[in-house]
Amino acid sequence: MRVLFVTVPVRAHTMPLVPLAWALRGAGHEVLFASAGEASAVAGAGLPMADIAPGLNIRPLFVSLFARHDGLNEPRPPSDEENLTIAEIFGKLNLILADGLDGLASAWRPDLIVHDATAVAGAVIGAKLGIPAVRHDYAMESAEGLRDRFGAAMDAELARFGLDALPEEIAAINITPRSVVPSDDWPMRCLPFNGGATTPPWLLTEPRRPLVAVTMGLTWGNLYGPVEQIVSAAAEVDADFVLALGERDVSHLGALPPNVRAEGWVSMSELIPRCAALIHHGGGGTAFAALAHGVPQLIYPGGISHFEGADAIAGRGAALIGAEEDFDPALVGRVLEDPAVRAAATEVSAEMAQMPSPLQVARRLTSLVA
Repeated sequence: MRVLFVTVPVRAHTMPLVPLAWALRGAGHEVLFASAGEASAVAGAGLPMADIAPGLNIRPLFVSLFARHDGLNEPRPPSDEENLTIAEIFGKLNLILADGLDGLASAWRPDLIVHDATAVAGAVIGAKLGIPAVRHDYAMESAEGLRDRFGAAMDAELARFGLDALPEEIAAINITPRSVVPSDDWPMRCLPFNGGATTPPWLLTEPRRPLVAVTMGLTWGNLYGPVEQIVSAAAEVDADFVLALGERDVSHLGALPPNVRAEGWVSMSELIPRCAALIHHGGGGTAFAALAHGVPQLIYPGGISHFEGADAIAGRGAALIGAEEDFDPALVGRVLEDPAVRAAATEVSAEMAQMPSPLQVARRLTSLVA
C-alpha cells in the first residue's frame, strides 16, 4: 500500500505524523510526505518528502491576521472573527498546496492519503482522484468546525478540482487522550517526536534534585515569555532548572543562579522523561510529551493558538496555568509539590499507554483501501 502524508509547511503540524508513517513503513508499506518549507524536517526522521510548493514562504499569508486583530498573544481562545481570518489564511495556503499535490498524487498514485487537520488539500485531491483521505490531528485543540470554516474559505476555488464542497470525512485519527478532550475519532497513542539531537552527558546521569525544564518553543522564542521571572523564582526552589530556549540569546538574564543552566537546543524526547516538572508555552508537541511521561506542567499559554490545549490539560488537573502579567512565583514551587497535579499527570500517562499504538492504527487503515 502507498500512503501519502500531506501537511501544511509547519513543523509543529508535521512531526506528530511521523510515528504513524514509520509504523506503516515498518509494516511494509510505502510512505511519502507532501508539503514544503520546514516540513522537510521529516527527512531527519529518515522519511522522504516531495516539495509541492518550492520556494513557498507562508509568513506573508499571516500578515492579515496581525493586521486585522489585536491581542493575539493574550492567553485566551480565538474569537469568531479571528477564526474566520485564520480559515481564510489556511484556505489560501491549501489552494496553493493543492495545485502541487494534484500533480504529485496523479503521478505517484497513492492508495491512501493521511493529512494533518489543517491540510485539507489532502482531502480535496483525494476526492478528485478517488483516493480515501484520513485526517490526523496534531494538537489538543478540537478540530470541530475547522473543516467547515476552511471549506467556506475555499468554496469559490473548489470547482477547479471538480468539487462543490469539501468531501465528508471517512475517518479521523486523534492522539489526545479522551479524559483530556472527549472525541469519537480513532484514538492513537502519541509517541512524542521532535527530531533528533545530540544528548549532553549531564542528561544521561541521574539528577541529584528534581529537574525542571523551561521551554517557550517557537511562539515565544523572541519574547522569552516570563523566563526572567521564572529564573528569579528558581533561586528559591529546591530543584535544578534547564532553560531549553534554542538559539535565543539569554545574556539579558545576567548571571544565572547556581541551580539554573542554559542549554540551548535539547531533545525534548530525552529531557522531559527525566523531569519532575515542565514549564512551557502550551505548544502541542511539548504538552503531549509531558502528558505521555506523566510530568506535571506549568503553562504560560503563548497566545490564542495555545490557550485551548493548555486549558484542557489544566481542566484535567495535570497542569497549572500561569499569567505572565501577574506572575506568581509560588506556582513554580507548587507544580513540583502539588500531589493532585502529579496524580492527574500520572493517570493521563497511564491512559495514553493503553491507547492503540501507531502500528495498530496502521493495520486499521488498511481496511479503508479496497
